[in-house]
Amino acid sequence: MFDKKQMDAYSNIKAPDELFEKVVNAKPKKSKVYLIPLVSSLAACLILVFGVAVFFSSGFNPNVTFNGQSLTDTVVFYDISPISAMDMRSSPMLCVPIELTLDDETDVLISEGILILENGERVQQGTFEGNVTLMWEIERTGDFPESKMSLTSEKGSKEITLTQNETDGSFTAKIN
Repeated sequence: MFDKKQMDAYSNIKAPDELFEKVVNAKPKKSKVYLIPLVSSLAACLILVFGVAVFFSSGFNPNVTFNGQSLTDTVVFYDISPISAMDMRSSPMLCVPIELTLDDETDVLISEGILILENGERVQQGTFEGNVTLMWEIERTGDFPESKMSLTSEKGSKEITLTQNETDGSFTAKIN
């Protein structure tokens, strides 16, 4: 394509020394136009991070009243059913009233016993929202089983564990 004479002519073209030094020593100028999209992108990312943090920090904190006591960590109670002490030892059921205040639609599932709803319906699991009153009925045959109630919503889950103290017969409810 090119002959040797043309290639030599092109290779002999040189810039004047002053111009060559000016180009080599020149520093690129930073344009403020590129800084605006960068700053706006960073601001949008910060807003997104803080928004997500606020959304997830609200968490899942249902208000639970267990046997008349607010369950924030642990509640200890005795079975005070209106029956005589002799009948209490032979009573086959422990009935615990529970009140739930749920902000979101929440699935409730128990490992032992049955839940009695306000309308008398007997279920082992259900989905509830708002103020709910339940009766948790657990059969007491032999050793009292460790019973669990799980509360699960889109924001998270909590688990209530109900156990019996063998020495004094008290019951302990703990929420995690």
